[in-house]
Amino acid sequence: MIDVLLVDDHPMMRHLLRQMVETYADLTIVGEAENGEDAVTQAAALQPSVVLIDVHLPAMTGIQATKLIKVLSPCSAVI
Repeated sequence: MIDVLLVDDHPMMRHLLRQMVETYADLTIVGEAENGEDAVTQAAALQPSVVLIDVHLPAMTGIQATKLIKVLSPCSAVI
């Protein structure tokens, strides 16, 4: 099973991503975040296999969050 964390500041985009990911039997959504800070916190706690993250996030950009996620959850692939 591949655990996925969805990160986007737009609820509709997260909803659409969730629908797309849920069509694959081997993918499971373990969390959603709407900003970079929440993404870092959740990635550290959940240690997902994959983090799907938007680059343009409020407060902390997706790139800044990715750098921290890779430190706190080094086995997570970040896309």
